[in-house]
Amino acid sequence: MSTPAIQVYLFKDSREQFIALLREGGVEFSVQTPPVGAVMNSGFAITVSVPSSVFFGALASVICAFLKNRRSRKVIITTDNAVIQAEGLSQSDLERLLPVTRSMIAIETARDTTVSISGEPVI
Repeated sequence: MSTPAIQVYLFKDSREQFIALLREGGVEFSVQTPPVGAVMNSGFAITVSVPSSVFFGALASVICAFLKNRRSRKVIITTDNAVIQAEGLSQSDLERLLPVTRSMIAIETARDTTVSISGEPVI
């Protein structure tokens, strides 16, 4: 039997930050490379492997960190019979939801334009 997986589609400016949070949280993923000529509905897609139920805590933590303090970020979770916006859900709510998750969309709708003292953009 193969290891269950969750497809994650990254839109707009979400790619760098979401992947950095996955790496920081020790969550393994692989980049999906579409076949030549295939049309994708997102700019970038990854597959997150789900090795055990303990893993859902780490992924829930990543989602919470991605959404924290940034109203321009959205995470939409799709299960077999529902589509749920993750904003406002607690980490424990997400941990209960993730085992039935089929796919997820992470969106950064507006890049942060905050500038540090050195003049470099803060992301």
